Amino acid sequence: MTVKDIFYIRLYALTDPKIVRQYEGTPVTIGSTSEITQIITNFINNGVDAMEAVGTITLATGVDNGTCYISVTDTGTGMNEETQKKIFDPFFTTKEAGKGTGLGLHVVNKIVTKHKAELHLDSALGKGSTFKVVFPK
Repeated sequence: MTVKDIFYIRLYALTDPKIVRQYEGTPVTIGSTSEITQIITNFINNGVDAMEAVGTITLATGVDNGTCYISVTDTGTGMNEETQKKIFDPFFTTKEAGKGTGLGLHVVNKIVTKHKAELHLDSALGKGSTFKVVFPK
Protein backbone atom coordinates (compact mmCIF):
# COMPACT_ATOMS: atom_id res chain seq x y z
CA MET A 1 0.00 0.00 0.00
CA THR A 2 1.38 3.39 -0.95
CA VAL A 3 0.93 6.81 0.59
CA LYS A 4 -1.34 7.63 -2.36
CA ASP A 5 -3.54 4.59 -1.59
CA ILE A 6 -3.89 5.60 2.06
CA PHE A 7 -4.81 9.14 1.10
CA TYR A 8 -7.49 8.04 -1.37
CA ILE A 9 -9.01 5.50 1.02
CA ARG A 10 -9.40 8.08 3.79
CA LEU A 11 -10.81 10.81 1.57
CA TYR A 12 -13.00 8.59 -0.61
CA ALA A 13 -16.18 9.35 1.34
CA LEU A 14 -15.50 13.06 1.73
CA THR A 15 -16.89 15.40 -0.88
CA ASP A 16 -16.28 18.86 0.55
CA PRO A 17 -12.53 19.16 1.21
CA LYS A 18 -10.40 20.20 -1.71
CA ILE A 19 -7.59 17.70 -2.08
CA VAL A 20 -4.14 18.71 -3.28
CA ARG A 21 -1.44 16.13 -3.93
CA GLN A 22 2.21 17.06 -4.27
CA TYR A 23 4.31 13.97 -4.90
CA GLU A 24 7.94 14.71 -5.66
CA GLY A 25 10.25 11.85 -6.53
CA THR A 26 9.52 8.45 -5.15
CA PRO A 27 10.18 8.39 -1.44
CA VAL A 28 11.05 4.92 -0.23
CA THR A 29 11.53 4.19 3.41
CA ILE A 30 11.94 1.09 5.48
CA GLY A 31 9.25 0.91 8.09
CA SER A 32 6.01 -0.64 9.13
CA THR A 33 3.38 -0.01 6.47
CA SER A 34 0.59 -0.25 9.03
CA GLU A 35 2.30 2.29 11.30
CA ILE A 36 3.00 4.71 8.45
CA THR A 37 -0.67 4.31 7.48
CA GLN A 38 -1.65 5.15 11.06
CA ILE A 39 0.46 8.32 10.99
CA ILE A 40 -1.08 9.58 7.75
CA THR A 41 -4.61 8.60 8.78
CA ASN A 42 -4.30 10.51 12.06
CA PHE A 43 -2.99 13.63 10.33
CA ILE A 44 -5.78 13.54 7.73
CA ASN A 45 -8.51 12.81 10.28
CA ASN A 46 -7.39 15.69 12.49
CA GLY A 47 -7.14 18.02 9.51
CA VAL A 48 -10.62 17.16 8.29
CA ASP A 49 -11.99 17.65 11.82
CA ALA A 50 -10.20 21.01 12.17
CA MET A 51 -11.74 22.17 8.89
CA GLU A 52 -15.14 20.72 9.72
CA ALA A 53 -14.83 18.86 6.38
CA VAL A 54 -14.63 22.09 4.35
CA GLY A 55 -11.27 23.40 3.18
CA THR A 56 -8.10 22.01 1.66
CA ILE A 57 -5.97 19.03 2.65
CA THR A 58 -2.55 18.87 1.01
CA LEU A 59 -0.59 15.63 1.10
CA ALA A 60 3.04 15.96 0.08
CA THR A 61 5.79 13.39 -0.21
CA GLY A 62 9.30 13.77 -1.42
CA VAL A 63 12.99 13.22 -1.10
CA ASP A 64 15.25 15.94 0.28
CA ASN A 65 19.01 15.55 0.85
CA GLY A 66 18.70 11.77 0.95
CA THR A 67 15.84 11.74 3.45
CA CYS A 68 12.22 11.19 2.57
CA TYR A 69 9.26 12.99 4.04
CA ILE A 70 5.50 12.90 4.28
CA SER A 71 3.52 16.00 5.18
CA VAL A 72 -0.15 16.75 5.61
CA THR A 73 -1.39 20.35 5.62
CA ASP A 74 -4.92 21.51 6.41
CA THR A 75 -6.63 24.87 6.17
CA GLY A 76 -8.39 24.37 9.49
CA THR A 77 -8.45 26.53 12.58
CA GLY A 78 -4.77 26.14 13.44
CA MET A 79 -3.35 26.00 16.96
CA ASN A 80 -2.03 28.52 19.44
CA GLU A 81 1.40 27.97 21.04
CA GLU A 82 -0.04 26.50 24.24
CA THR A 83 -1.97 23.86 22.30
CA GLN A 84 1.08 23.07 20.16
CA LYS A 85 3.10 22.34 23.32
CA LYS A 86 0.49 19.82 24.55
CA ILE A 87 -0.73 18.31 21.28
CA PHE A 88 1.38 15.12 21.60
CA ASP A 89 0.55 14.54 25.28
CA PRO A 90 -1.59 11.47 25.99
CA PHE A 91 -5.30 12.23 26.43
CA PHE A 92 -4.92 15.87 25.35
CA THR A 93 -7.61 16.84 22.87
CA THR A 94 -9.10 20.01 21.49
CA LYS A 95 -12.24 18.16 20.42
CA GLU A 96 -15.50 18.24 22.33
CA ALA A 97 -16.34 15.38 24.69
CA GLY A 98 -17.07 12.14 22.88
CA LYS A 99 -15.34 13.23 19.64
CA GLY A 100 -11.75 12.25 20.40
CA THR A 101 -9.61 10.33 22.87
CA GLY A 102 -6.52 12.50 22.76
CA LEU A 103 -4.39 9.49 21.84
CA GLY A 104 -4.01 9.84 18.07
CA LEU A 105 -1.11 12.28 17.95
CA HIS A 106 0.49 10.73 21.03
CA VAL A 107 0.58 7.39 19.20
CA VAL A 108 1.88 9.14 16.06
CA ASN A 109 4.73 10.62 18.10
CA LYS A 110 5.62 7.16 19.47
CA ILE A 111 5.62 5.65 15.97
CA VAL A 112 7.80 8.47 14.62
CA THR A 113 10.27 7.94 17.47
CA LYS A 114 10.30 4.18 16.83
CA HIS A 115 11.25 4.85 13.20
CA LYS A 116 14.00 7.28 14.30
CA ALA A 117 12.25 9.96 12.27
CA GLU A 118 11.62 13.63 13.05
CA LEU A 119 8.17 15.13 13.55
CA HIS A 120 7.66 18.80 12.74
CA LEU A 121 4.57 20.92 13.39
CA ASP A 122 3.89 24.30 11.85
CA SER A 123 0.61 25.89 12.90
CA ALA A 124 -0.95 29.30 13.43
CA LEU A 125 -4.43 30.29 14.54
CA GLY A 126 -6.68 30.87 11.57
CA LYS A 127 -4.12 29.52 9.11
CA GLY A 128 -4.21 25.75 9.57
CA SER A 129 -1.51 23.24 10.42
CA THR A 130 1.21 21.22 8.74
CA PHE A 131 2.54 17.98 10.20
CA LYS A 132 5.71 16.70 8.56
CA VAL A 133 7.56 13.44 9.23
CA VAL A 134 11.14 13.23 7.98
CA PHE A 135 12.59 9.72 7.83
CA PRO A 136 16.33 9.15 8.28
CA LYS A 137 18.73 8.27 5.48
